[in-house]
Amino acid sequence: MKTVEDVPNSEPELADTSKNVLESSVDIRQNNLRRRAISATATIFLVGAITAGFFTVRYIKRTAQGQAAPVEIRGSSVDYMRQKNHGTCVSPVGDPLRWDVDVAKADQICCFNRHFAERKGSWTDSTFFDDTNDATSETILFYDSVTEKKLFTAPVGRTRKEFEEESIHHGWPSFRDAEVDMENVRVLEDGEVVSVDGTHLGHNLPDEDGNRYCINLISVAGMPPNR
Repeated sequence: MKTVEDVPNSEPELADTSKNVLESSVDIRQNNLRRRAISATATIFLVGAITAGFFTVRYIKRTAQGQAAPVEIRGSSVDYMRQKNHGTCVSPVGDPLRWDVDVAKADQICCFNRHFAERKGSWTDSTFFDDTNDATSETILFYDSVTEKKLFTAPVGRTRKEFEEESIHHGWPSFRDAEVDMENVRVLEDGEVVSVDGTHLGHNLPDEDGNRYCINLISVAGMPPNR
């Protein structure tokens, strides 16, 4: 019969096996961490590339909108949209304004805004059509809601019906080059359309027919000077 002393000691072999399993487990965890780090880095790089690409395309598009405008009305943000007495405007909008537009909203969009617009189609809820359908003249004069300077005359080179149909289709009054007052309107580097006095008007969105100045009605609802 074998005694306890005769049984081989297996503890060193068990210790070696446990050590190998532990080292293997550590290696697996380290490899997993490396793969996750590589994956996270690749994701960050991809998101960064997509974001950069988006803003590059957006910048190119907006620059093209600004450069598409006639040379005579191209302007710089530094020259026209610096802070003045009332936001970017020389004063608050007039009160009242034409066509029963919202004075408070007009003041916000005209003077404290560079990118946003009145709600699409909301201009048709004004009294614009009621007030202009009975006009003796085919053309309508649009005045700066702040300074009351003339900014647009429409229609020019098309019918009243064509002007209204295009404007209704796009959701905002839409003017063409011939309808712009070259003395009082400017198109900035990114296509933003403003008055020479800093009133935000809208944006130039060229299409197959040329420049299309998409303008907020509440920005051009100033009262006629000789009202």
